[in-house]
Amino acid sequence: MEVDKPFKTYEELVNIISERHGLVIENKGYAIKILKSIPYYDLINGYKDHLMENDLYRNTVTFEYLVLYSMFDKSFQNILFKYSVYVESRFKNIIAYVISENFGVIESEYLDPQKYKCPSNTAKRNKKRLLFKDLQSACRGENVEYPTLHYVNNKNHVPPWILFRNISFSSIIDLYSFLPERLQNIVAEEFTSLHISCDNKKDFLFNAITIVRIFRNRIAHNLKFITSTTKKYSLKNKDLRVSLLGTLLTKEDNKLNRGRNDRFAMIISLVILLDSDILALQMGRDIEDLKNNYINNARKDNLVDNYFININAPIDIPIRIYNFYASL
Repeated sequence: MEVDKPFKTYEELVNIISERHGLVIENKGYAIKILKSIPYYDLINGYKDHLMENDLYRNTVTFEYLVLYSMFDKSFQNILFKYSVYVESRFKNIIAYVISENFGVIESEYLDPQKYKCPSNTAKRNKKRLLFKDLQSACRGENVEYPTLHYVNNKNHVPPWILFRNISFSSIIDLYSFLPERLQNIVAEEFTSLHISCDNKKDFLFNAITIVRIFRNRIAHNLKFITSTTKKYSLKNKDLRVSLLGTLLTKEDNKLNRGRNDRFAMIISLVILLDSDILALQMGRDIEDLKNNYINNARKDNLVDNYFININAPIDIPIRIYNFYASL
């Protein structure tokens, strides 16, 4: 059988980049060395939407530019990933606190499905059943490690704040969705200082935390980030967006539907969900330092400007973060 994608040597891949895609490569040895570190798919297919027209590189793009563009992108993603870990940890901590305070710290108490919502939708009921089955299995020490396993073997119960350390981000979001409305309200109020109604805070929290999780997973698994969206999860709430005008959002953003379910939506979500000027402002400084590193060292014409244009995100993110926390 003739396969669609036959094996290619590094030399053949370099020739494809040069001959088929029209990229000038002055040093083939350097290009081969790069392809041994950065997969061909990541480097070529990953940025074709940004740097190619009709499957040919624009005249301004060189192989060096392509490599630096990829490095900037990965560095930017790493910053977002770092702060998504803080958000996940904070979310689990608040959920554990609210559940412990209201349901207790013994597994049979806080993992009693009767204390949570009973969805009318069959698919959601099955999702809840499987979730609680997995949580109860974890409390028996199945498919978990330290610290939950330590508590299983050495303590007489596993409290929520320990169990949740070994539970996936996705599962904790699902658990939040099954909390009674009263407890969802408490979590939402605790999680953000936004000046909007509690119902709008709940809407924001569920969508924002899911947006962070989806993009975080794409980054962690090296999946395409620069053109991804979160589809049905969106920061589209009118009251939310009005409350962010002049800080994280501009009228132009709203006209362009920017910051709804795109990369900028993840950034907005991180800034608000961190609910800490120390962490959020540091994220802004990390982004600014990254930008300056590429600008100050003459790392190719307009690379930084082009990157933010291409991912449809504002380049003044650090200033917007500062303005947001100054307004609280």
